[in-house]
Amino acid sequence: MQQPRIWLVEDEQSIADTLVYMLQQEGFQVTVFDRGLPALEAAAYQAPDVAILDVGLP
Repeated sequence: MQQPRIWLVEDEQSIADTLVYMLQQEGFQVTVFDRGLPALEAAAYQAPDVAILDVGLP
């Protein structure tokens, strides 16, 4: 079975690193974006199973 894909959109590197570590420990495949636009562009080609978004992005 394929690992569930999670996209994490977070501009604070320390927060992203912590979340990636925790999610990978639970068996998720995590892709990190530091801005929303690249995540939107990537979604045109392949959508994640779940997206976690930082609502305070500039």
